[in-house]
Amino acid sequence: MLRVGTRTISDRTLSKIRLRERGMDGAIDQLVRLGLPGPGLREDPAAWLRRLQTEQLLTRHRHAGLYTYCFELTRDARRRGLTLPRLPYPKILPAA
Repeated sequence: MLRVGTRTISDRTLSKIRLRERGMDGAIDQLVRLGLPGPGLREDPAAWLRRLQTEQLLTRHRHAGLYTYCFELTRDARRRGLTLPRLPYPKILPAA
């Protein structure tokens, strides 16, 4: 993932720009609204993203990841789910 200041830009947004997919214009507008310079008149969108990274306006950001939950809905699924690794539910406890 890449970041503009403290704002994380999703890989899907960047992919739309690189591959010139539907929604590319909105994705470019999103980056420009965050304060990045727009692409040049005849600049390739993928080259524009590379230039923003080279100029360190877009920086690499490592995302910690998301949680995955498993809810077994049937007796068979509960039996099969017994072999899955289990961790405690991630709660933020109030300050004591």
